[in-house]
Amino acid sequence: MTPVSTAEYTKGADRVAVHPANSCLDLSAIVATGFTPRDSRAVAHEAAAASGARAQRGTRREREV
Repeated sequence: MTPVSTAEYTKGADRVAVHPANSCLDLSAIVATGFTPRDSRAVAHEAAAASGARAQRGTRREREV
C-alpha cells in the first residue's frame, strides 16, 4: 500500500464527494461503550497480507485444473 493524497486520488475524476483534506474520526463515543477499536492501519496491513497469500495459493478450482 502506498499513501495517496486526496488530490492525487481524485485527479481526473468527474464527480467527487466533498470532504476535508485531513480529517480524523472521533472515536470517543465508540470507546465510551467499552469497545476498543483496532488500529485501522494494522487491520488494512493484515487484510492485504491475507489477500496476497490467497492470491498466491490460487482458488481450489485453479488447483484442480
